[in-house]
Amino acid sequence: MPAMPALPLIRLLCLCALPLAAHAAPPLELRVTGRIVPDACVPSFIGGGVVDYGVVPSSALSAGSPTLLSRKSVGLNVSCAMPTSVGIRLLDNRTVMPTEGMVKTSLRPSTANDERYFGLKNDEGKAIGGYLLRFETGDNVTAPSLELSADARQQGGAWRARKDGMLFKDTLYTWSTDGRAPARMQQMDATLSVQAVIDGAAGGLRDDIPLDGSTTLELVYF
Repeated sequence: MPAMPALPLIRLLCLCALPLAAHAAPPLELRVTGRIVPDACVPSFIGGGVVDYGVVPSSALSAGSPTLLSRKSVGLNVSCAMPTSVGIRLLDNRTVMPTEGMVKTSLRPSTANDERYFGLKNDEGKAIGGYLLRFETGDNVTAPSLELSADARQQGGAWRARKDGMLFKDTLYTWSTDGRAPARMQQMDATLSVQAVIDGAAGGLRDDIPLDGSTTLELVYF
Protein backbone atom coordinates (compact mmCIF):
# COMPACT_ATOMS: atom_id res chain seq x y z
CA MET A 1 0.00 0.00 0.00
CA PRO A 2 1.50 3.41 -0.97
CA ALA A 3 2.59 5.60 1.93
CA MET A 4 0.34 8.61 2.63
CA PRO A 5 1.84 12.11 3.05
CA ALA A 6 2.30 13.07 6.69
CA LEU A 7 1.46 16.74 6.40
CA PRO A 8 -2.29 16.50 5.71
CA LEU A 9 -2.62 14.23 8.75
CA ILE A 10 -0.97 16.85 10.98
CA ARG A 11 -3.30 19.53 9.67
CA LEU A 12 -6.30 17.36 10.34
CA LEU A 13 -5.24 16.78 13.93
CA CYS A 14 -4.77 20.49 14.48
CA LEU A 15 -8.19 21.35 13.07
CA CYS A 16 -9.87 18.72 15.24
CA ALA A 17 -8.12 19.94 18.35
CA LEU A 18 -9.12 23.58 18.06
CA PRO A 19 -12.83 23.23 19.03
CA LEU A 20 -11.99 21.23 22.15
CA ALA A 21 -11.08 24.37 24.08
CA ALA A 22 -14.52 25.85 23.46
CA HIS A 23 -16.78 22.79 23.66
CA ALA A 24 -15.72 19.34 24.89
CA ALA A 25 -17.24 16.47 22.89
CA PRO A 26 -17.77 12.94 24.25
CA PRO A 27 -14.61 10.83 23.83
CA LEU A 28 -14.54 8.07 21.24
CA GLU A 29 -12.92 4.70 21.75
CA LEU A 30 -11.02 2.91 19.01
CA ARG A 31 -10.58 -0.80 19.75
CA VAL A 32 -8.16 -3.07 17.97
CA THR A 33 -9.07 -6.73 18.38
CA GLY A 34 -8.33 -10.07 16.76
CA ARG A 35 -7.13 -13.56 17.46
CA ILE A 36 -4.06 -15.43 16.35
CA VAL A 37 -4.78 -19.08 15.55
CA PRO A 38 -2.80 -21.90 13.93
CA ASP A 39 -3.09 -22.44 10.22
CA ALA A 40 -6.50 -23.91 9.45
CA CYS A 41 -7.13 -27.64 9.49
CA VAL A 42 -9.07 -29.21 6.62
CA PRO A 43 -11.51 -32.09 7.20
CA SER A 44 -12.46 -34.46 4.39
CA PHE A 45 -14.42 -37.66 3.89
CA ILE A 46 -12.57 -40.35 1.97
CA GLY A 47 -14.50 -40.99 -1.22
CA GLY A 48 -16.93 -38.15 -0.55
CA GLY A 49 -19.46 -37.46 2.15
CA VAL A 50 -22.40 -39.47 0.79
CA VAL A 51 -23.52 -42.76 2.35
CA ASP A 52 -25.75 -44.37 -0.29
CA TYR A 53 -28.07 -47.25 0.59
CA GLY A 54 -29.05 -47.54 -3.03
CA VAL A 55 -32.45 -49.10 -3.73
CA VAL A 56 -34.14 -50.59 -0.66
CA PRO A 57 -37.12 -52.78 -1.71
CA SER A 58 -40.24 -51.91 0.28
CA SER A 59 -40.82 -55.66 0.67
CA ALA A 60 -37.68 -55.78 2.83
CA LEU A 61 -39.22 -53.36 5.34
CA SER A 62 -41.56 -54.26 8.18
CA ALA A 63 -44.89 -52.53 7.65
CA GLY A 64 -45.65 -51.77 11.29
CA SER A 65 -42.25 -51.93 13.00
CA PRO A 66 -38.75 -50.54 12.47
CA THR A 67 -36.21 -52.20 10.17
CA LEU A 68 -32.49 -52.04 10.83
CA LEU A 69 -30.47 -51.61 7.64
CA SER A 70 -26.87 -52.72 7.12
CA ARG A 71 -23.89 -50.70 8.26
CA LYS A 72 -22.00 -48.44 5.90
CA SER A 73 -18.56 -46.93 6.48
CA VAL A 74 -16.86 -43.71 5.47
CA GLY A 75 -13.30 -42.59 6.23
CA LEU A 76 -12.58 -39.27 7.88
CA ASN A 77 -9.33 -37.34 7.64
CA VAL A 78 -8.33 -34.07 9.30
CA SER A 79 -5.17 -32.50 7.91
CA CYS A 80 -3.47 -29.50 9.55
CA ALA A 81 -0.62 -27.32 8.31
CA MET A 82 1.08 -27.68 11.69
CA PRO A 83 0.50 -29.74 14.87
CA THR A 84 -2.81 -28.52 16.29
CA SER A 85 -5.27 -29.46 19.04
CA VAL A 86 -8.59 -29.91 17.27
CA GLY A 87 -11.82 -31.80 17.84
CA ILE A 88 -15.03 -32.58 15.96
CA ARG A 89 -18.68 -31.98 16.77
CA LEU A 90 -21.68 -33.52 14.96
CA LEU A 91 -24.78 -31.42 14.29
CA ASP A 92 -28.00 -33.04 13.08
CA ASN A 93 -29.67 -31.18 10.20
CA ARG A 94 -32.76 -33.48 10.09
CA THR A 95 -33.79 -33.76 13.72
CA VAL A 96 -36.46 -36.37 14.52
CA MET A 97 -37.77 -37.93 17.73
CA PRO A 98 -36.83 -41.63 17.71
CA THR A 99 -39.68 -43.99 18.54
CA GLU A 100 -39.52 -46.69 21.18
CA GLY A 101 -39.51 -49.26 18.39
CA MET A 102 -36.47 -47.68 16.76
CA VAL A 103 -34.62 -47.76 20.07
CA LYS A 104 -35.42 -51.43 20.66
CA THR A 105 -34.62 -52.44 17.08
CA SER A 106 -31.17 -50.85 17.25
CA LEU A 107 -30.55 -52.69 20.55
CA ARG A 108 -29.77 -49.51 22.48
CA PRO A 109 -30.86 -49.34 26.14
CA SER A 110 -31.88 -45.71 25.90
CA THR A 111 -34.82 -43.33 25.92
CA ALA A 112 -36.82 -41.91 23.03
CA ASN A 113 -35.09 -38.53 23.28
CA ASP A 114 -31.65 -40.11 22.96
CA GLU A 115 -29.09 -37.79 21.39
CA ARG A 116 -27.50 -40.71 19.52
CA TYR A 117 -30.20 -40.74 16.82
CA PHE A 118 -29.68 -38.58 13.74
CA GLY A 119 -32.80 -37.98 11.67
CA LEU A 120 -33.94 -39.46 8.35
CA LYS A 121 -36.74 -37.74 6.45
CA ASN A 122 -38.35 -38.03 3.04
CA ASP A 123 -38.40 -35.35 0.35
CA GLU A 124 -41.44 -33.74 2.00
CA GLY A 125 -39.68 -33.38 5.34
CA LYS A 126 -41.61 -36.18 7.07
CA ALA A 127 -39.71 -38.31 9.58
CA ILE A 128 -39.23 -41.89 8.35
CA GLY A 129 -36.45 -43.09 10.67
CA GLY A 130 -32.96 -42.26 11.82
CA TYR A 131 -29.39 -43.47 11.86
CA LEU A 132 -26.65 -44.13 14.36
CA LEU A 133 -23.05 -43.03 14.01
CA ARG A 134 -20.06 -44.65 15.67
CA PHE A 135 -16.33 -44.91 15.24
CA GLU A 136 -15.69 -48.21 13.49
CA THR A 137 -14.94 -51.13 15.79
CA GLY A 138 -11.22 -51.86 15.77
CA ASP A 139 -10.43 -48.25 14.85
CA ASN A 140 -9.62 -47.18 18.41
CA VAL A 141 -5.95 -46.67 17.57
CA THR A 142 -6.60 -43.74 15.23
CA ALA A 143 -10.11 -42.59 16.21
CA PRO A 144 -10.76 -39.83 18.75
CA SER A 145 -10.45 -41.27 22.25
CA LEU A 146 -11.79 -38.40 24.39
CA GLU A 147 -15.22 -36.80 24.62
CA LEU A 148 -16.76 -33.75 26.26
CA SER A 149 -20.55 -33.45 26.34
CA ALA A 150 -22.46 -30.19 25.97
CA ASP A 151 -23.53 -30.33 29.64
CA ALA A 152 -19.95 -30.93 30.78
CA ARG A 153 -18.74 -27.95 28.72
CA GLN A 154 -21.32 -25.66 30.33
CA GLN A 155 -20.30 -26.81 33.79
CA GLY A 156 -16.58 -26.56 33.13
CA GLY A 157 -16.12 -30.32 33.14
CA ALA A 158 -13.04 -32.21 32.02
CA TRP A 159 -12.43 -34.52 29.10
CA ARG A 160 -13.18 -38.18 29.68
CA ALA A 161 -12.35 -41.38 27.84
CA ARG A 162 -14.88 -42.25 25.17
CA LYS A 163 -16.75 -45.33 26.38
CA ASP A 164 -19.90 -45.55 24.28
CA GLY A 165 -19.33 -46.68 20.71
CA MET A 166 -22.22 -44.52 19.55
CA LEU A 167 -21.63 -40.85 18.84
CA PHE A 168 -23.78 -38.15 20.41
CA LYS A 169 -25.03 -34.91 18.92
CA ASP A 170 -23.33 -31.70 20.07
CA THR A 171 -20.56 -33.60 21.86
CA LEU A 172 -16.89 -32.82 21.29
CA TYR A 173 -14.58 -35.67 20.29
CA THR A 174 -10.83 -35.30 20.07
CA TRP A 175 -7.63 -37.24 19.54
CA SER A 176 -5.30 -37.84 22.49
CA THR A 177 -1.96 -39.51 23.09
CA ASP A 178 -2.05 -39.59 26.90
CA GLY A 179 -5.74 -40.34 27.47
CA ARG A 180 -6.28 -37.11 29.42
CA ALA A 181 -6.08 -34.09 27.14
CA PRO A 182 -6.28 -33.20 23.44
CA ALA A 183 -3.05 -33.86 21.55
CA ARG A 184 -1.36 -31.53 19.10
CA MET A 185 -1.36 -33.48 15.85
CA GLN A 186 -0.99 -32.75 12.17
CA GLN A 187 -2.77 -35.74 10.62
CA MET A 188 -5.86 -37.31 12.24
CA ASP A 189 -7.99 -40.16 10.95
CA ALA A 190 -11.06 -42.18 11.87
CA THR A 191 -13.63 -44.43 10.22
CA LEU A 192 -17.28 -43.57 10.74
CA SER A 193 -19.88 -46.32 10.73
CA VAL A 194 -23.44 -45.41 9.70
CA GLN A 195 -26.48 -47.62 10.38
CA ALA A 196 -29.98 -46.55 9.41
CA VAL A 197 -33.24 -47.55 11.11
CA ILE A 198 -36.43 -47.22 9.02
CA ASP A 199 -39.60 -46.69 11.05
CA GLY A 200 -42.31 -48.86 9.48
CA ALA A 201 -44.94 -47.16 11.62
CA ALA A 202 -44.30 -43.88 9.80
CA GLY A 203 -46.49 -45.07 6.92
CA GLY A 204 -46.13 -44.52 3.19
CA LEU A 205 -43.18 -46.88 2.91
CA ARG A 206 -44.79 -48.70 0.00
CA ASP A 207 -44.26 -45.59 -2.10
CA ASP A 208 -41.08 -44.61 -3.91
CA ILE A 209 -39.42 -42.27 -1.41
CA PRO A 210 -35.86 -40.99 -0.98
CA LEU A 211 -33.91 -41.22 2.26
CA ASP A 212 -32.71 -37.80 3.34
CA GLY A 213 -30.25 -37.53 6.22
CA SER A 214 -27.76 -34.75 6.79
CA THR A 215 -25.14 -34.21 9.50
CA THR A 216 -22.66 -31.36 9.71
CA LEU A 217 -19.19 -32.19 11.02
CA GLU A 218 -17.74 -29.11 12.69
CA LEU A 219 -14.09 -28.58 13.60
CA VAL A 220 -13.35 -26.99 16.98
CA TYR A 221 -9.91 -25.68 17.93
CA PHE A 222 -8.62 -25.83 21.49
